[in-house]
Amino acid sequence: MENSILIENNPSMSRRHLLNFFTGTAIVVTVGGALYPVVKFLIPPSDVEKDGSILAKDIHGNLIPIAQILAEPPETRALVAGLAGAFNC
Repeated sequence: MENSILIENNPSMSRRHLLNFFTGTAIVVTVGGALYPVVKFLIPPSDVEKDGSILAKDIHGNLIPIAQILAEPPETRALVAGLAGAFNC
């Protein structure tokens, strides 16, 4: 009689473990998906120089040479990207 009770409890325990696994997985995926943008925001860009400056890049991500930056007259807005051409300055 005792063996039949143990056998009956075993399948329900495996179902309980399976449901706990699915619940835990769903929680981890949800929390991970919510925390990913936060962590991505808090990690600084990889192209930061030692002095804390960020290199100038064009719209395609290519570095802008210093000669091109220095060739522009002071007070010009030629190198300002803004919102990718949303404003015609």
